[in-house]
Amino acid sequence: MRILKSLFLFVIAIVLVAVAAVFVIPKEKIAQAAFAKIEDATGRKITASGDVSIRLFPVLGVSISGVEMANADWSTLGPMVSAEQLNVGVKTGPLLQKRIEVSQLELIAPKLILEIASNGTGNWVFNATAPNDAVSTANNTTQSATTTPTAVPDVTLSTVTIKNGDLRFVDHAAASDYQLSALNLTLDWPTLAADVSASLSAQFNGQPISVTLASTSPMGLINGKSATVDLSADLSGSQIKYDGTVSMAPNATGSLNADIPNIPALLSLAGLSGVALPDFIGNSAKIKTDISVSENRISLPNLSVGLTKNAISASLDIALAAKATVSGSVNIGDFDMRSVGGADQSTAGSKTSASTSTGWSTAPIDVSALGALNADIALTARSLKLDALSTQAISGRITLNDSRATVTLNDVA
Repeated sequence: MRILKSLFLFVIAIVLVAVAAVFVIPKEKIAQAAFAKIEDATGRKITASGDVSIRLFPVLGVSISGVEMANADWSTLGPMVSAEQLNVGVKTGPLLQKRIEVSQLELIAPKLILEIASNGTGNWVFNATAPNDAVSTANNTTQSATTTPTAVPDVTLSTVTIKNGDLRFVDHAAASDYQLSALNLTLDWPTLAADVSASLSAQFNGQPISVTLASTSPMGLINGKSATVDLSADLSGSQIKYDGTVSMAPNATGSLNADIPNIPALLSLAGLSGVALPDFIGNSAKIKTDISVSENRISLPNLSVGLTKNAISASLDIALAAKATVSGSVNIGDFDMRSVGGADQSTAGSKTSASTSTGWSTAPIDVSALGALNADIALTARSLKLDALSTQAISGRITLNDSRATVTLNDVA
């Protein structure tokens, strides 16, 4: 993972500032030398417009104000990283053993931009070799082959902290632009081989979110293998939890649980404010399923969905392609589709007036999204209740092909 390797090169270079301070070398020159190493590793210009200060006690460290890392040359959004202040602290004892143990890496009020170009290239893909360097390398193959690479010291990175930051994610190909504000992050990763834990809080679309993550084998993920992950998120009051394995393939296998007490609030977080849900869905949901994800398939073998007044169980398989295909079976149990007050209309008689009955909405329904997928789903129910009629057990099939939906009923009791 290039961005991770560049982070550790960045840490090593900044640590040079603090270590060199012991020998009373002008700190501005040391900072310039450290930034040059980062630029060699990433191909991005690093600048500091503010002061560079050194501390020797209780922890050897350096603070740099006004730090910026340039963005990819194709970007027009400004620096990839800018921060009011960068604080780095290292433990002095391990330095004598040629080990770098970073006790603190802290970014104060950073602005981070993650960006995907229209051709799919991310701005976190660094190019450490300039075009002219490539020609020079080709002309000096023999000399390069005989050069002994410099050993990189063992690095221990204890805690990374972001305070009051902003993160912007822009995907030019998808024409999407998302922003997190009031971002606070704590990452504990003592060594590359150690377990990792992280916690994040931020504001998204004016709503609070928080995420916690723990992984017992992150290096496996970085090296293309699988890693165990325990991920929990609080999205505007909705609790979502995943426990399982993931890999960069991408693959994921585990269990997924969601407790959504306020569906409209979650939709608002996703930018869908003012959505009116039908009565049979209600405003809350509890979801539980095992899940398996691969590059071209998602399987939900034992999905259960508890709505406000209905419950659904399903086994679904989603084939991912230009047009996704959903197949499987759905059991809706005793499904109540009556509108508010609908259950009382049969006994209310003439006392129920048209002005007080809510009934079904007469607003047009946009079903254009159905063109994005095909489906073949077996449907069963123990009973079905509508405002005008009720049935006992039913079974049938729902198919969707090129925006054309077909419902076939096999049995209706």
